[in-house]
Amino acid sequence: MDKLFKKRKINILDFVEYELWLEDLQLKGWKLSEIKSKTHIFIKDISKKVRYCLDYCEDYVDRPSKYYEKVYSDFGWELVYRNKDIFLWKIEYEEERPNAFNNIEEIERRNKEFIKASKPMLAACILLIVITTANYMPRFFVAYDIKNMIFMFAWYMLAMTKVTPIIKNYKYYFKNKDLLDKKI
Repeated sequence: MDKLFKKRKINILDFVEYELWLEDLQLKGWKLSEIKSKTHIFIKDISKKVRYCLDYCEDYVDRPSKYYEKVYSDFGWELVYRNKDIFLWKIEYEEERPNAFNNIEEIERRNKEFIKASKPMLAACILLIVITTANYMPRFFVAYDIKNMIFMFAWYMLAMTKVTPIIKNYKYYFKNKDLLDKKI
């Protein structure tokens, strides 16, 4: 049996592209078998039209709904993967791509709140980079002080570990917004 291993992080902000990626692999004949951490394991299968749905059920871990999974399964959806509040569902179809029960407006609202909440952190990190550069760069070039160099490098690394995920999430948000506008 042929197997294909692909590494990809599941990010709820990047759900549209993730779903389309899984559906494209299924059309090429690779059926999702299991997900272990970031590794997706596919087995060779016949080409089928399968709709994947990455759904976020807020507070499911704290307050599980007895109806959430039942509604999906009653309508023919199969649970492929679950990690805390994130669910991955699939359903085979012939003609029109079926819609899931996730509320697109709710997902967009949550993504906008995340973007809004991350703006101060992004501004603070950029300010940190500017201040660090202004304060320590002249000293470093004049005295070649190793302590200043290490301090400046540590501040850059701290700022970049905070800025990089925020920028990625901004990218996912705007890309998904465009994909949703085209899909709806």
